[in-house]
Amino acid sequence: MAKRVVAEQGLSVRLVCAAFGISETCYRYEAKASKENTQIENRVHLSEERYGIGSLKDEIHLISQGAQRLK
Repeated sequence: MAKRVVAEQGLSVRLVCAAFGISETCYRYEAKASKENTQIENRVHLSEERYGIGSLKDEIHLISQGAQRLK
C-alpha cells in the first residue's frame, strides 16, 4: 500500500514510511521464492491438474525434477 501511495501521489519514500510507521528497509523488501515453496507449488498444481490419475506418477515426476520425496 505504501508503494502505491509513492507511485500515485508522488510523495517521497521517507515521508510515506514515516506516515505508515514502517522502515525504508521494510518498504523496499521483496520476498524471494524458496526452492521448497516452488516444489510445494508444483505438487499442488500437479495434484489439481491430474486428480485421479495417481499420486505415485506425480511423485515420480517431481522426484525426477529434483524434488525431495514426501515422508
